[in-house]
Amino acid sequence: MALNSLAFLKGIWLKPSREETAAYIRQFGDAIDEINYRGLDMRDFSPRLMSEADRTEVYMGLPQELAEMLS
Repeated sequence: MALNSLAFLKGIWLKPSREETAAYIRQFGDAIDEINYRGLDMRDFSPRLMSEADRTEVYMGLPQELAEMLS
């Protein structure tokens, strides 16, 4: 989701190519399918419930401005 945000949100960061964006969308769809299959609650994945170390790992490689918006 975060990588797709780079393509669709305005900002000064480098935008992924169309091919990369399409691949990220497919991966996100696969993740949603797996979450549904396992019956997981999406609220368990809230950034507010993650530790600082988890957020750092999840947002690694994203522009700081975007990581702040997603938090």
